[in-house]
Amino acid sequence: MAAPTADSYTAPAGARNIRLGRGVPYTGPALSLSGALWSPNRDGAGNVLLSDFQALPLQTWVDAGTATMDSVVANPRLPELSGADGSPNIMAAWGGAAWDYDLGRLLIWGGGHANSHDCENGVYAASMLKMSWTRIKDRSALAALTVWDGSALVPSASPGFNANNHPLLDNAPGSKHSYNGLCYLPPSALGNTSGGLYIYSGARSVLDFDTGNWLMPGMDLNTLTGGVVTSLSTTFVDGNTVYVHSGNTGNRHHTHVLAGTSATAWNAASFGVYTQNAITNSFLPYANKLVCWLRERREYFRMGADGTIARLRYGAAIDASQTTWTPYIDTITLTSSDGSHADFNSTALTMTAGPPSNPLGDTGTAYDHTNGCIWVVPNGTTAMYKITGLSGSTWTVEKLPASTNCRRSNYLTYGRFAVRQIGNCTVGIRTPTTTSPIEAIVLARA
Repeated sequence: MAAPTADSYTAPAGARNIRLGRGVPYTGPALSLSGALWSPNRDGAGNVLLSDFQALPLQTWVDAGTATMDSVVANPRLPELSGADGSPNIMAAWGGAAWDYDLGRLLIWGGGHANSHDCENGVYAASMLKMSWTRIKDRSALAALTVWDGSALVPSASPGFNANNHPLLDNAPGSKHSYNGLCYLPPSALGNTSGGLYIYSGARSVLDFDTGNWLMPGMDLNTLTGGVVTSLSTTFVDGNTVYVHSGNTGNRHHTHVLAGTSATAWNAASFGVYTQNAITNSFLPYANKLVCWLRERREYFRMGADGTIARLRYGAAIDASQTTWTPYIDTITLTSSDGSHADFNSTALTMTAGPPSNPLGDTGTAYDHTNGCIWVVPNGTTAMYKITGLSGSTWTVEKLPASTNCRRSNYLTYGRFAVRQIGNCTVGIRTPTTTSPIEAIVLARA
């Protein structure tokens, strides 16, 4: 079913259809809210009624029902290295998400290393429109396991907990810490009907939503031998090209053109053409940072614990056919009327050992094109921030204390927070753990 747009919505049977975003009241059933537990009213297709979003208290975190991602993870559970259930680490071990802005859902994949089994590589979706979980791609069968024997990938009877996340025998990527390395691919990027999901790992994988299959992955031998590390990566797509910054490999972007094939160590016809170090810039730090993709503006923002705050105008660089992006980096200054810009400091952004105490390092950020702002949700606190003035070089921070806490995500939030317009409401969702409900918040109303 097509997602409701900002201008129209089909009311449930017995209620009148209206046009939204014009301050027109909407008639619907009573809101079911008990404390922080919200039991959404839904239409026949399972979509949450607009009247619920209009009735929820403003800037207040609520649990959207009781369903969790854990309820859609397959059984029996696969173990992590210690032997315990590894599925919680799909999120807890540096797990991110991609935002499918067409269908309004967070796409989640993660785990990896010793934190989960290589085959714990299913793909899960948290729908903002339905406030529900689904498993959209099953994990690999155990027969798909491979290990690196020093010279080749060979079948394995036990998980290798590989650090570089090579492909498995079914062409799926072995599970991996995903950071900001997941990217939703719209249909225009893949030339298909439904789009897909890009996963940056040693397998450089694409899940085609039309077929539900993994496209032929690519792999380089230097990935397996430690020459390329995919930790703390970030990705975004522009046109039919994914741009990747692979964390600690320096101030460079790799490119993956989503067309044609190329020969790799995995297959002579791996999907797309991947070029390492195709772009030079001085933009993204390895760690201790806050980042946000401003997709509609074709810009990327990052704030480092080293005190640097910058905007990358990558769209202008791409349009000018430039491979050196440093001239397209603007220094940004933060200001505020309440002093809240000072909250974005080195201590708040720096990761610490164990579950981090820092509230802002790689926390939830989302660009809101309708309202021209960036929303920032610190990890496990009542505060949130709205950053405006994005067209200039001095941005204004406003602190908006939410009336309830969001939950803490151990080892940061990365992409697991997203914002969308539903009717006249600006709605946010967040997925803190695999065993907690989707957290929802109405940030603003027109």
